Amino acid sequence: MNPEQIQRILKIIARAPSPHNTQPVKWRFLGIRIQMLIESERILWVSDKELRDLHLSAGSAFYLLKLALKQEGLEPVEVKFYRSTFRVPQEVYLECSTRPIPPTTSPELMLLETHACYRGNFAPSTLELNLSNSHTHKITDSVSKKYIATLYDQASAFFLGQRDYAQELWKWLRLDKNDPRFYQDGLNAQMLRLNGFMTLISCYVLKPAVLEFLGKIKLLPLIVTEASQNNSAEGFIALTKDHTKSCFEEGEDLMKLWFEVESQGRVLCPVTALIDDPSMEKKLRKLMKLQNEIIHIVRYGVKPAKEELPLSPRLQKITL
Repeated sequence: MNPEQIQRILKIIARAPSPHNTQPVKWRFLGIRIQMLIESERILWVSDKELRDLHLSAGSAFYLLKLALKQEGLEPVEVKFYRSTFRVPQEVYLECSTRPIPPTTSPELMLLETHACYRGNFAPSTLELNLSNSHTHKITDSVSKKYIATLYDQASAFFLGQRDYAQELWKWLRLDKNDPRFYQDGLNAQMLRLNGFMTLISCYVLKPAVLEFLGKIKLLPLIVTEASQNNSAEGFIALTKDHTKSCFEEGEDLMKLWFEVESQGRVLCPVTALIDDPSMEKKLRKLMKLQNEIIHIVRYGVKPAKEELPLSPRLQKITL
């Protein structure tokens, strides 16, 4: 592959989702071979203890790689996974070779131009959302949405009240536009829909020690609530465990799900705090009458026409 091809591919695969926009995946191009690496410093060791989100992110990135290669007239073959500890700075996760095929452009790539999380209130919608994956489940009635909104605020307050969790989040917050990382990675104020005043408040309130104190005096649920956004959602979609697939393969399914929802005029926002706590995940499964474990959950709906949808910052990471 020539440098121009690599840059086009990087532009696509850089849009893969990752928790807190950590972007743990890095790439190495070696002639016809491609390696995916994981940067250990970008793993959420506190909030993603089981590395579920890491493997989902890697699978999503590989799905985008396949689309990008197809556009260049290539496809991945001889995919090899490595046993990784994820404790060294950069560790190879998988390696594949490429072979030529007739070039084709997937319509999904057009969606990447506006592929972003939407963290605001949704507009009303009367259109039915259709899902093709049998392991996806949606819930749309107002009573259930209100219950889920309550659960979400409880889960968020629980986690943010813990010092180690709050410290990890603080590491990835980019609240100051003068921060050189503001347009590179993490959760910046623009993504979080914080105006100037709210950004100023957040610079103080979201400090780990302050969050811990607010949790102790029972004020944290009022500070971190997203009840308005959750109640305005058209519904929630849960992706459940497919025991015939690895978490990496389910990451590919997750990327397909996002594209399927976005192709029907919706936007999404992960609400994974609902499943990070086993007790909350159990309540959610009971509500949705699900047997299998929920591995990812989002709220979805129609974005108001007047609202902007800022793209999250991305690094085009490549290593020699």
